[in-house]
Amino acid sequence: MCDARIRKVKCDEGKPECDRCTQTGRKCDGYLPEVLWPRVKRPFSSAHDASERRALQFFFEATGPFLSGPMDSYFWTHLAMQFSDFQPAVRHSLISISSLYEQVRYDSQSEPLLKDNKFALLHYNTAIRELRAVDSEPLVLLVCILFICIEFLQGNRQAAFQHCKHGILILKTVETAYPWAREYLAPMFRRLNMVPLFFGVDLGTFPRVTELDDPFPNHFTSIAHAQFYLDDIMNRTIHLARYSDMRAVEGRSPERDPVPPEYLAEQRSLKWALDGWDLRFQELISKSPPSPDLAKTYYHLVLRYLVAQVWVSTAFQNNETIYDEHIEKFRFAIDESARVDVGVGMSLASSRDQPKFSFEIGFLPLLYFIVMKCRCLATRIRALALMRSLGIARENFWESSSLWLAGRRIIELEHGITLAENGEPCDSAVDWTALPPDRLRIRTISTDPKTRIRTYENGDVVPGILADFFMRNPDGKIYVHSEFLPKVAGSRPIADSGRLPIMPTNIKPHGE
Repeated sequence: MCDARIRKVKCDEGKPECDRCTQTGRKCDGYLPEVLWPRVKRPFSSAHDASERRALQFFFEATGPFLSGPMDSYFWTHLAMQFSDFQPAVRHSLISISSLYEQVRYDSQSEPLLKDNKFALLHYNTAIRELRAVDSEPLVLLVCILFICIEFLQGNRQAAFQHCKHGILILKTVETAYPWAREYLAPMFRRLNMVPLFFGVDLGTFPRVTELDDPFPNHFTSIAHAQFYLDDIMNRTIHLARYSDMRAVEGRSPERDPVPPEYLAEQRSLKWALDGWDLRFQELISKSPPSPDLAKTYYHLVLRYLVAQVWVSTAFQNNETIYDEHIEKFRFAIDESARVDVGVGMSLASSRDQPKFSFEIGFLPLLYFIVMKCRCLATRIRALALMRSLGIARENFWESSSLWLAGRRIIELEHGITLAENGEPCDSAVDWTALPPDRLRIRTISTDPKTRIRTYENGDVVPGILADFFMRNPDGKIYVHSEFLPKVAGSRPIADSGRLPIMPTNIKPHGE
């Protein structure tokens, strides 16, 4: 593979060096050895028996295409499947994923456990055993992604984060030496690198994926090319936002406790990077509008870019009213997200074919951020509705129904209203123009993923989740308002006085 292809620029096949590289002043590394994968003569020929063949068939037809969410599915539908034909560790991992996903397909509200699925457990243990004999670091990295997926499916955060940490450390030595790993695996780890930071992992305890040292190309050549660079920008942005949130919850103001200059420099650099990315992205779209099959990917990129802009612009500002300066941006983000054709998804709402889980982060947490931070009532209610129509039941560790409950309660607390089960105000006499004062605004929220049970005064036994709302009192200090949010229609939230306040280091920066 020529270096031009690594940069997602069409190689002109010039020998011994590609003219595309030499004409732009780059050193062409020549034609690096390709990874040669044996061609699959018979589908699933590596399967040992009918149960393995069935699991691989199910993965190929009903699992792999959905794991990528709005991202390109090539890794799951092609790369992993090709490797499974001649690498046992990959094959056994895919069989385990397939079996666990099939459980989720029939019950998206539960997290399947290996101890309850002997077939999946057997193949996961076999994959671990086979991996010990693998001496190829890129292959270990690929299997690491599959192991992370298995832990995502089970809702096992600590194991998933440990695999992620291990993979990032391997990536640092693999990325530059193996072009195919840089092209297909590195972007996935850049996106994975963000996940632990959403769930309370301390910045200082988790390694960072090496940032791209490539300067922006003059032009983006495809949606995938644009995504490659936005992945890097988003990863940097989440680290900045996480640090900013920690400062805010700890009550550290820029006036009393100046922001370290390296973080302010990173903020300026990210603003420049986002502007440069958008300039090239708009040029790409004006010349090559996305095809219908790429529409969801396109609108997801637009949403990621707009949310990143808000994150970077509002960093190190302790006043929640700073988000009011971005209301028009929030409106535009929701307008663009609403353009996604959800006709197919809505028609499959009661079908087993509806995706129940995705490995990648989709629309759900991005829309949830807008519900949290946009105080325009009409816009945040639209965002709440889109969480249901665009979100998948589970997007790695984000669970759709719990996020929706938390988002609805945030709106109710800040605006002093009650929302019905469809997310619309119960009272017709609502002031749609009023913005809640800063003292009523929720800084962040932390939810417990476990389903809890509460007995109401009328004797009803109700399942639900526990949520901590971090708010600021008149003295400017942060306090925690805890509630039980019921999952049963018609039941109302109740105060939960039995919860202990969560320490700042365990706070999820933008909710769960």
